[in-house]
Amino acid sequence: MGSSLCEGGSLAADTEICEDEFGVQDDKESTKMYAQGLINADGKTEETPEFLAAFQARIDAEEKIEPNDPMPEGYRKTLIRQIGQHAHSEIVGMLPEGNWITRAPTLRRKAALLAKVQDEGGHGLYLYAAAETLGVSREQMTEELLAGKAKYSSI
Repeated sequence: MGSSLCEGGSLAADTEICEDEFGVQDDKESTKMYAQGLINADGKTEETPEFLAAFQARIDAEEKIEPNDPMPEGYRKTLIRQIGQHAHSEIVGMLPEGNWITRAPTLRRKAALLAKVQDEGGHGLYLYAAAETLGVSREQMTEELLAGKAKYSSI
């Protein structure tokens, strides 16, 4: 049974269990690939192994990935899905607050609710704009939400 040195500096046996600088243990294989199998749902991808390795090296080096940089299509789709879900959640989150504006007992409370709704709407618009830089339109994202293809979180 051999052993190897993990990236964080801890010694690992053949099982490749590594410990990071915070003492968190993880198997080395699950720390690879940014989305752990989300390249495509079936694991297939059009990108070459060299391209994927080079991209993973950029991720491992914690380099900034810009929207126009080359990236695996699955990575781009995952970003769009995550940003879209966050944007949808902001917009859907403002809807119940909006219903209370006309019911607020004072002008001060109406103004506070209006400010909250405006903030949530603004957050959603910023997120939709971020997703647009990745190549998807707001209309497409909204249609996916209304069709039930996209999700939102209502916490």
